[in-house]
Amino acid sequence: MNRLFVFYDREPVGILEKNSDATLSFSYGQKWRESDHGISISPILDLKYEGNFDNRATRSYFDNLLPEGKIRALLEKLVGKSLTNDFQFLEKFGVDCAGAFIITPNQDCPKQVVRNEFQELDIHALSKAYLNNENLMGHVMEKHRGRFSLAGAQDKVPLVYMDEKLYIPTSGIATTHILKPPHFSKSVKDSVYNEYFSMTLAAACGLNVPKVFVVESEVPFYIVERFDRKIITDEVKRLHQVDFCQAQGYLVEEKYEEDGGPNLKSNYLCIKKNSSDFTIDAKNFMRWISFNMLLGNNDCHSKNISFLRHDGGYRLSPFYDLLCTSIYKEYSSEFAFKLGGNGSWGQWKKEHFEKEMVSWGLDKSPRLLLETLTEVKETILANLGPQLANFRARFPTIKVAGRIKEEIRNRVHSFEKRLK
Repeated sequence: MNRLFVFYDREPVGILEKNSDATLSFSYGQKWRESDHGISISPILDLKYEGNFDNRATRSYFDNLLPEGKIRALLEKLVGKSLTNDFQFLEKFGVDCAGAFIITPNQDCPKQVVRNEFQELDIHALSKAYLNNENLMGHVMEKHRGRFSLAGAQDKVPLVYMDEKLYIPTSGIATTHILKPPHFSKSVKDSVYNEYFSMTLAAACGLNVPKVFVVESEVPFYIVERFDRKIITDEVKRLHQVDFCQAQGYLVEEKYEEDGGPNLKSNYLCIKKNSSDFTIDAKNFMRWISFNMLLGNNDCHSKNISFLRHDGGYRLSPFYDLLCTSIYKEYSSEFAFKLGGNGSWGQWKKEHFEKEMVSWGLDKSPRLLLETLTEVKETILANLGPQLANFRARFPTIKVAGRIKEEIRNRVHSFEKRLK
C-alpha cells in the first residue's frame, strides 16, 4: 500500500502517496476542491492547486504530525518493526493526529464510535509503567488497543475525559485531553507542576490557554484539554489546527530558528498573511513572546504556536506547552528566538527590541514589543503572589512554583536594568 487517504469530518479530502523514489506527494480530491466547505489543510498546501504537491511541501505538513526522537523509537519497538519513514508511521498511527484530519490506509473513513467503546484508564497501572521506565503511549496502546499519534519529543497520551474519569478510546473516536507524565529526564524535576503553574499563571494574566489540571497517583500527571476538539451533543468534533512550521512549510527538524526554522519576523508575517483578525492576533503573539521571555520558557519554538480554523478563517489557537525551562540545566539557557539579530537574552537592550520591530515593518512603532513586555511584566507581578498561594494551598510539599517565582523576579530585574 503506497496510498493513504485523508478525511475531514468523514469526508474524503485527498490522497497522500509514497512515490517510487520514497518521496511523498499529496493531492486534493476534485470533490473536496469543489465543495463549499473545502479548506486547505495548510496555507502551504493551497486548495486551489490542482496538481500533486512536492515532497518538501507535503512533508512540511504531514511530518509535523508525528512524534520525534526517543518517543518515535520506543513506539517502533512496541510494534516490533522499524517504521523507517513517515509514511509508514502515519499508516500505523494516523487515526487520531493533532487537528481535524484522519489519515488511514482505508478508502472509507472510520465510523464514529459510541460511548461504550472505551476502556477506563488505570492511573495506578500507568504510574507503575512510568516508574518502570516504560513508554506510556506504548503501554496504553498495548493494554487498550488504542491507535493515535501526537507530535513532539515528549511522551504523552491522548485520552477522553468524561464524568471525571479518564478513558482510552478503543476505536476511531477523537480524544478530548492529553496526559503528560513527568519529564523523562529526572533532572527536569517536577515538570508536571512546573507546566501546571506556568499555564495557570498565564491564564491569570489574561493569555488564552486551555484548561489544565493535575491528577496525582504514585506519580503526578499533567492533563490539558485539547483545543482542537469540541464536544457537540455527545460527539467529539475535530477542529483544524496547523502549527507555525506547517503553516510556513518548515520541516520538523527546522522548528528552532538556529536550525533554519521560522524566526519572530516570519511568524509575525505569517499571522499578518493568514489571520482573519490580524490586529488581535498580532497583539496576542507579542504578549506570548513577552510572557515566555519573563517566564524563562526558552523552548518556545515555532511548533509551540498554532492557528486554529475559526469561522472560515485562521486565528491564533490557545497557547500551550508553557514551561519555565530556565531553571533546568537540561534546557538551553538562551531563548528560542533571536531578538534584533542577537541570540543571547542576557544582552538584549532597547535597541534590540526596536531593531526587531523595524524588521517586522513596524518602524513607526519601534517600541511596541517593549511596551508589551512592560505591560505583561506588570500583569505577571500582580498575579504571581496570589497564584503561588493557590498553588501552595493545593500542593503544599511541591517547591517548584517558588523556584519559578524567583526566576521570574530575577528576569524582571535583569530586564529592568538593561532596558532603562
